[in-house]
Amino acid sequence: MGFRSVDVAGASVRVRTGGLEGGVPFVFWHSLGHAGNSSFLDIAVPALAAAGCSTFAVDGPGFGGSDVLETHAYAIDHLAGLLWEVVDALELRPPVVLSGHSWGGTVAITAAALRPADVGALVLFDSGHLDYADVPGANPAATIDELIAELEGDPLPATWDDLVALLAEHGLDQEWTLAAWREGFDVEPDGTRIASNVALAASRQGLMRGRASDAWPAVAAAAIPTLVLLATEPPEQREENAEAGERMRRAVPHADVRPIEGMRHAVFADLGASVGTLVAEWLRERHVAGTA
Repeated sequence: MGFRSVDVAGASVRVRTGGLEGGVPFVFWHSLGHAGNSSFLDIAVPALAAAGCSTFAVDGPGFGGSDVLETHAYAIDHLAGLLWEVVDALELRPPVVLSGHSWGGTVAITAAALRPADVGALVLFDSGHLDYADVPGANPAATIDELIAELEGDPLPATWDDLVALLAEHGLDQEWTLAAWREGFDVEPDGTRIASNVALAASRQGLMRGRASDAWPAVAAAAIPTLVLLATEPPEQREENAEAGERMRRAVPHADVRPIEGMRHAVFADLGASVGTLVAEWLRERHVAGTA
């Protein structure tokens, strides 16, 4: 893996690069969370490389190695435009594969609707099929200060060892997932975490106010090959995703919307390397230009 940084929208954005040199550009945006960062795609890169893809995983603004933006700049439409600025700054030749998990999936599908002719395929990891404003407990009207207060009221453990113990309780303590979590934190020598609640709050506000469904007509009209992997665990997630997935199917009839048995919203942690194999096989089946 390597890194490149590009200056877009007045900020430095870090991109984690890998895969086959000169391959089909596979551009990924990660999920939200205190440790959100581009390294969560690493587990899928070998299979994507074998399918002929070069990977470009973006650290969202304020996450990983990317600069924080002004809070208003976390609106989904703005981030979708920023994603294309990153693609252009990297001089990636369209058509590109746009991909994202959760927050990143909403950014990716919104970006696809902005420039559909430049998108060779769309790969969405438990995202793009619903509007987070409609998820139980969402509060799109919440202010940044209110969201920061929520984060401060429910903080993660202060030390790395305590965090590892918490992750283990949820089956998220594989060696590679711990490495990805660790990369998402700035850690003092004593193991104390330093996190940006401002970036996380602004991102959550933008996600709750954005609507992935607004992009469906453009994706349908352009017939962009689209894969959506849906969580089926816990049971309430299965039911919610089944309903939302069916709404997306009606709006985007060509989309391949797949419930994945036993998978939670923690897509990469639950599927491991098989997530890359699944996506690579789908890209081959859809004859995405350049895949092996």
